[in-house]
Amino acid sequence: MNLPIVAWWEDEAGKPHFSHGKLEDISNAGLRFKSREPIPVGTKLLLRTPMGEYVGTVVRSSQEGEEFNLGIKKISERKPSGTHVKL
Repeated sequence: MNLPIVAWWEDEAGKPHFSHGKLEDISNAGLRFKSREPIPVGTKLLLRTPMGEYVGTVVRSSQEGEEFNLGIKKISERKPSGTHVKL
């Protein structure tokens, strides 16, 4: 798949973070993407992809070289009003 994705979240201290990544896979239940930023398991994220926006929770995180493979369980989603969401 290898589509662009942007993730936003807050750390335990409430400090906002964001990361650009590559969407690897998506299903009704969740999605998988690669990020250069480590995001702890249990973190709630807002995700923007070309197919829509999603809120989810990190359920899996593993490091592969300089990237992190993240598994996300979807909580909610919103499809874009047009054909693409601007990233």
